[in-house]
Amino acid sequence: MNFKNMSIKKSLILGFGTTILVSVIIIVTTLIMMNMQKSAYTDILEHYVETNQLVSDCRIDYNIAARNLRDVALSGDQKGLTTVTSKLSELEDLMSEMQDAYPKELKDRTLLNDFVKSLETWSKEAEMIADVVLTDRNRAAQMIVNECTPALDAAASVGDKLAQDLQAQQNKIIEDQNFTSNIALGVIVVVMIVATIVVLLMATKIIRSIVEPSSQVRGALVGFSQGNLSVPVSFEG
Repeated sequence: MNFKNMSIKKSLILGFGTTILVSVIIIVTTLIMMNMQKSAYTDILEHYVETNQLVSDCRIDYNIAARNLRDVALSGDQKGLTTVTSKLSELEDLMSEMQDAYPKELKDRTLLNDFVKSLETWSKEAEMIADVVLTDRNRAAQMIVNECTPALDAAASVGDKLAQDLQAQQNKIIEDQNFTSNIALGVIVVVMIVATIVVLLMATKIIRSIVEPSSQVRGALVGFSQGNLSVPVSFEG
């Protein structure tokens, strides 16, 4: 770019404008990158982590319910049935929340559906045993061993697979986000280096475009003061 005949005002505006423009581009790019990261991690917290937490809460509830149901069958103390009923109700609410929180981008909901189905199957068995234990504890104990426990084991197995799948998907998102962030950071660093070089080159030219004309004008003024009216000045800006 030729600054020779450019006015000082335009030269300074161009120099500062270029610097400001590059700074704005870097800032905007950084903000976009940060917003993308925020969205990705918010999605992880609101869906992947939340669903995993709900899976854990389901485990806690059905284990508490199963333990109390077993204790009632063994001891005959029916006070534990209140806890069983309460936990089964909570389990139903948790299943609904889990289906709502499950990440929308995961199109394959097979593990989720299998886990919910296994919980529903076990819940029905538990409700039947809770009714039977009131009149026949021995039969209730047999139902726990033959029907309830296998259903509970099946639910636990599917729950483990679901939790592992969610964790794997979560880790993949974090890895992809870190890779994207590293690429974006590298691009920003390169842009900053190139922009710094360009700005320094422009600043050098601007300085020269101000210093050299000033020197020629000074020389001409000195010549005029000495009566020499033919001192050449090659700048017009």
